Amino acid sequence: ITTAAIEQATLQHQMKPQCTTVVCGRDWHKGVIGIAASRLVERFYKPTVVFCEEDGKMTGSARSVQGFDLYHALSQCSETIEQFGGHKYAAGLTLLPQNYPAFVIKFEEAVARTIEPWQLRPSLDIDLELNLNQITPKFFRILLQFAPFGTGNKPPLFCARNVFASLGSSRIVGQNHLSLQIQQEGSPRIQAIAFGQGSMLPLLAKGLPLDIAFHLEENFHRGVTTMQARIVDLRMAP
Repeated sequence: ITTAAIEQATLQHQMKPQCTTVVCGRDWHKGVIGIAASRLVERFYKPTVVFCEEDGKMTGSARSVQGFDLYHALSQCSETIEQFGGHKYAAGLTLLPQNYPAFVIKFEEAVARTIEPWQLRPSLDIDLELNLNQITPKFFRILLQFAPFGTGNKPPLFCARNVFASLGSSRIVGQNHLSLQIQQEGSPRIQAIAFGQGSMLPLLAKGLPLDIAFHLEENFHRGVTTMQARIVDLRMAP
């Protein structure tokens, strides 16, 4: 769902830059649209609503950016919404499918009227700098004891410096997402994903050291659960 939502949002912003991100999917499960909304905020840094459609109704999960009152913006779209509730940074809502186009327009207008330019510029609050050899199975098991992560319990954001992409491991998957293995000198390789960062592939091919900001999370694939680093941002190491 997250990958499909990012691809849909990427196309939207390529066609018309906006202050908001609103996406929907009929086959998306409403139990995970909140996670997808958080991922879209990380990627595009705009007030975001992710909808799924079921039984003739659309259920949405909304997330905000730092300092912006999402609840107030939604209240200005009340004529298009059946129900909504939440607070400044997160909300849930339902609406009828026929009102979805009007909601998208009104939500964009409400946000554009009140959001400040600085609120659309992302900043990263790093919780801890790590060496990759500190990321052991025991470290990851302890980290998972703090789950579930969400609006009131954000996952720790780590950074690591002078990281290299393992030769031959980097490739583009989906629509412009980067799959790679990362390592430092003397550390084991760690599987990683960087959503929307496919343009960085030529940089990785040069073998230059990188600084990365990332979350550690479980990855479920074909019945197998593994650890992966979800890279939020990366740059050439100074």
